[in-house]
Amino acid sequence: MNISLDSAMSMAQLIAVAVVLPSAGFKMWRKLDERLTAQDIRLVRIEYQLYENGGQSMKDQVNKLVTDVAVLKATDKTRRSKVNA
Repeated sequence: MNISLDSAMSMAQLIAVAVVLPSAGFKMWRKLDERLTAQDIRLVRIEYQLYENGGQSMKDQVNKLVTDVAVLKATDKTRRSKVNA
């Protein structure tokens, strides 16, 4: 069997491509999966804060803050009217 250097190099390149491409593809897929998993975890945390969860949700906190601001404005208005009178 007479194998030339060119045919041996061609076979080596084919084998390298057959091994390198799938492993590179798998590595890229794995990194993408890790990043998407991290993003999914962050979205779950945000959803947990936005929706009702025993009065500690972000929505409830914002509603309480709006109420507190309204009370402070009313108190400030009352104080100013007493000062000006």
